[in-house]
Amino acid sequence: MQKRYLPFIALFTICFALAGTAHAQGALDRDTITRWMSAATELQTWAEGRDDFNTNFEDEFDDRDGMPSYADIEQLYLEMFGNNREATRIIDKHGFGGAEEWADVSARITLGLLSLEIEAVEPEMNAQMAQAMRELQNSPHIPQQQREMMLAQMQQAMGVMDSMTEGVREEDLPAIRSMREELKAFINIGDDEDDDGW
Repeated sequence: MQKRYLPFIALFTICFALAGTAHAQGALDRDTITRWMSAATELQTWAEGRDDFNTNFEDEFDDRDGMPSYADIEQLYLEMFGNNREATRIIDKHGFGGAEEWADVSARITLGLLSLEIEAVEPEMNAQMAQAMRELQNSPHIPQQQREMMLAQMQQAMGVMDSMTEGVREEDLPAIRSMREELKAFINIGDDEDDDGW
């Protein structure tokens, strides 16, 4: 069966500077996430074949400076679905209190899942980066000025990885973790780039 995806997010090419205040109260739970997946399925089915309905994050962010923040992603979901009567009817049908709550939950699930994927690979990536920095420091073939510049770039890259999970709501993570595999069938985080999806 073909996977269904919400908007594509490339895991290691987007740094989320998370900001903004969430609309939904309390931690996400399995019921909320299950209702979100049901609504997402229906919204995808409804959107398929509509030439006037864009569901691609990449197109929306092409002309923006810097990386998208939590507020950017929340606003994009709101703009994507909040101005269409049929889309908001579907959202309401699945128990969400309007497009604003849907956008908030969508962003929190997306970023929470992203943080879990980063958590899984971060130790190995940090170890590889540390080894690369040691080798660079000990290399006699690279001029000192160039070496310092390259080391600074590596340290900056490590800081970017840390910033990608800043602001994720920790109380959301247990429910997201428990449904991680199901959610990965809805949110493309960059491991299936050849698959069609949102």
